[in-house]
Amino acid sequence: MPRALTVTPYPNDHGLSAFGTDVWVTVMARNGPPLFTSHNEGKTFTHSAAPKLSVVTVCGLTPESPNTLWAECPTGMMESFLYSGDSGTQWTTVNRYDDAGAGGGYFDPVSSSLAYLDYGQIGPSRPRNLFRITGAGRTSTPVGVLRCSNVGGLVFSDKQHRLAICDANYSPSSTYLARSFDGGRNWSRDTLYYASN
Repeated sequence: MPRALTVTPYPNDHGLSAFGTDVWVTVMARNGPPLFTSHNEGKTFTHSAAPKLSVVTVCGLTPESPNTLWAECPTGMMESFLYSGDSGTQWTTVNRYDDAGAGGGYFDPVSSSLAYLDYGQIGPSRPRNLFRITGAGRTSTPVGVLRCSNVGGLVFSDKQHRLAICDANYSPSSTYLARSFDGGRNWSRDTLYYASN
């Protein structure tokens, strides 16, 4: 691993992501978050500053190609989401609204050109809380509303079919699988997620 990882004042705060032979390591550091990138299975790394990844803990990176990365970054009580199309050199913020980290939402990168962001039930008043992110992270389009107190998972199996783990009341007995057949515009309750005893 890069030697700088051994001297960070936060030795347990690292993030590791990979796509094929490409590897990314994020680290918490006093002078801003460094990003280490390898294109040869981690044999050698290049180091770059990543000031937009400066948050309270390490960002979660989701690579969708050798060049495309989505980032989910906790900023304290809120979260930010970013996109890079050049292997992490430059980042574009994809948030249209502030997202409360404890607001019950969910971020789902689907491909190198598509992600979905559910803002949950906490935040600015708006008719829809589920957004489609396209255009290299620059376009955020309202799709529908997912009425859950907490979303425990969000899966987009194809363009029209979506599944979500929806907790309606912060308890296993109120957690169910929600299903959409129209791209996330409308959701129906499918089945309880946890088996009853």
